[in-house]
Amino acid sequence: PSPLLPEAAFRIAATHGVPGPDDNEDLALGVAALQAFLEKYPEHKLAGQANLQIVQSYLHRGRFDDAIAAAKKFLADERYVKREEVPAARSLLGTAYKVQRKYDEALAVYAEFLGKHPTHSAWAQVQQEIINVEFLKGQAAFEAKKYDEARKLWEAFAAKYPLDARNSAVLYRFGQMKFAEEKYDDAIAAWRQLVAKYPGTNEASLAQFM
Repeated sequence: PSPLLPEAAFRIAATHGVPGPDDNEDLALGVAALQAFLEKYPEHKLAGQANLQIVQSYLHRGRFDDAIAAAKKFLADERYVKREEVPAARSLLGTAYKVQRKYDEALAVYAEFLGKHPTHSAWAQVQQEIINVEFLKGQAAFEAKKYDEARKLWEAFAAKYPLDARNSAVLYRFGQMKFAEEKYDDAIAAWRQLVAKYPGTNEASLAQFM
């Protein structure tokens, strides 16, 4: 028996570049090494890091479904609820959902982070991610030409975050949507509001041109 044995088993994954493996082969070998470590030493002090590095490795290689599954498994394990890696894993779970454009799921995870980890150093960053995702929900509706939904989402966004720098872009999109619907007077009104409210911005210049 030696305390070096579990540490050596944990560090095998690093020889494959974990948590930033260069290719899928290194990803598979690194994750397998960490899973073997966790199976043999589930209560070890490095078990939290092992779980987190599995999530990070999957995210690094764009394996978002696998990252989500690994993060949820880690967060659901009662043995690890007090591990210091739990907040980072929860934040990464939100990131994986966001990248997949599963915005409602991402918002739920981020909100859970804010409630469970109010003193964590990443709290403000996660709060900003909530703002970003709320903007992206409107953007997704706009790109899908669901203009009524986009307007509703972005109106709520602008009311909730009046100082956000993207509100000039939101007003420009309002004009674009009216223009696409051939409601030209409404489009002009939206663009005039943009020019008056955000003079000197790129969006104001585009609005004047339109």
